[in-house]
Amino acid sequence: MSSELFIAAFWALLAAFVAFYGNGEFDLVTLVIHDGRLNRVAIQLALINTGINLLLFCYIYLWEEGLRGRQNALNDVKWAVPVGGLTFAVAVISFMVGLWPLFSLLSPLIVVVETYGLIMALNFAPTFGFLRMKRRTAVRGWGVRAKQPVKLD
Repeated sequence: MSSELFIAAFWALLAAFVAFYGNGEFDLVTLVIHDGRLNRVAIQLALINTGINLLLFCYIYLWEEGLRGRQNALNDVKWAVPVGGLTFAVAVISFMVGLWPLFSLLSPLIVVVETYGLIMALNFAPTFGFLRMKRRTAVRGWGVRAKQPVKLD
């Protein structure tokens, strides 16, 4: 196992542990759904922004790159990075505000661990079809192409 996968597994398992442990009595998902102490407006705002970010991800990578065949569609769709950054920032801050009444000083730590763990868990998502990494040739120096293609592990 390479070091990148080891680190990704560590963060994914840590996020799973935090989600399973919750507050020690209930898991995190049960608390978010049923606990009345949480700030519901902030949690709903965070979920809406997370959904927008997920739709943006699907638009860029599934629609533009996968179905339309664009190479590096993120550079072609100029508005995607600012919109994705804004929705991500609003979602993270809203989750912190929403969890604050229950977890207080631990809420930023919980949100960071869960966010990073979920992002790192994408390393283990299976890829197939047009989502599979394509073999690219390496570029050395000032636009001089390498003679041998780079192996992607």
